[in-house]
Amino acid sequence: SQVAVKIQRFISGDGYIEHEAVEISHLSQ
Repeated sequence: SQVAVKIQRFISGDGYIEHEAVEISHLSQ
């Protein structure tokens, strides 16, 4: 969960990988 959050925050500006970050969160959960 911590990794997913860190990624989302890191790519929060990109917006492109933002979607991927959400998918990672789902896998983690």
